Amino acid sequence: MTVCNLKCIHCGSKAGTKNKNQFSLEKCLSVADELVDIECEAVCLIGGEVTLFHGWDLIADRLIDNGVFTNIITNGCNITNEIFETIQKSKISAGCISVKYITAVTTLTKKNIDDISELSIFLSENNVKI
Repeated sequence: MTVCNLKCIHCGSKAGTKNKNQFSLEKCLSVADELVDIECEAVCLIGGEVTLFHGWDLIADRLIDNGVFTNIITNGCNITNEIFETIQKSKISAGCISVKYITAVTTLTKKNIDDISELSIFLSENNVKI
């Protein structure tokens, strides 16, 4: 999912422009089925902004109904009462929404494993919750 309503300098989603290669809902549901087939244990739906993708909740439901631990990360700027109720009623395992404090979410990879200690110190020194 790549559509987004912000233009954060650290993000690679090319916010504000629709990716011509963005998957359709049908393709996303197919990928969800493939993840189930290969016994994927956990998925995090992100974006750009996940709640701007029509059918994000259907994708989450497909994964959850098939035993995949599913969570979302949102910038929170698109959260309406309807979207909040959808999140509340869903079986989403966890959600990350930026509200009043600064947090850091990162992905640990072979390429950045050696930088984690330095990143942790930097974040701590700058009052970022980790």
